[in-house]
Formats: sequence, structure tokens, C-alpha cells
Amino acid sequence: MEYKTIIDSNGYIVDACVIFIDEQPQGFMLEEGQQAVDRYDNKKQVFNDREVEYLKPKWNGMEWIETATQEELNEAYPSIMVQPTPDEILRAKLLKDNANTQLQLAAQQKLNADILLKLAKVGGSTNV
Repeated sequence: MEYKTIIDSNGYIVDACVIFIDEQPQGFMLEEGQQAVDRYDNKKQVFNDREVEYLKPKWNGMEWIETATQEELNEAYPSIMVQPTPDEILRAKLLKDNANTQLQLAAQQKLNADILLKLAKVGGSTNV
């Protein structure tokens, strides 16, 4: 027993899963132009940053390929815009503010070190 997919003469799915026993379809009659091929196994693709199934799978004689247009894919699998929560916005602001404070502190430390170095070169006291 094996499972196969029935396609039309253009390679598009007629029936995704038909049981075959001794190379004979069970409960399905092949019509003219149809053939049994490797079972379509819900191939996935990444579209708009998420994993989705093929929209218009087609058998090309060797493997399953996606034949949907960009427009069709955009309509079927639109981009999902996730709005941040107020807590996430606050957290991001705090992280940004912290990073800016760290940069300012590093700049001030460098400035202090430069001043101390200049004082040391001219013989001044560096005891603060």
C-alpha cells in the first residue's frame, strides 16, 4: 500500500491523497490526462516572515513547486503587523535611554582621562 497524489495534465492537484494497492487506486478512477505521482506532502515556504504551505503546488515532473504569483501569495498570506504593548514600548525606551546614558558616561570618562593626562604633562597635580 502506498499513497499518491493525482494530478491533471498541467501538473496541478486533482486529489492530494489516494491509496494505491498493487499499483491500483482505491476508490478513485483515473481519468484521461490524469496521473499518479509522488504524494504532495504540504510543502512549506517562508513568506512574509512566516512559514506557510504552498498556495498553488504543481508537479513539474520531478518535484513539487509553488506556482502562485507574488500578488496571490500577498493576498493569501498578508504581512502581520504586531503592535507592541505599552510595557514593551516602555521597556524599549528604557533600554534606549540606558544605552544613551552609558555612551554619555563613556564620553565623560574619556574627557576626564584626557584632562588628567594633560595636567600630568604640564606638571599639575592629578589628586582630585
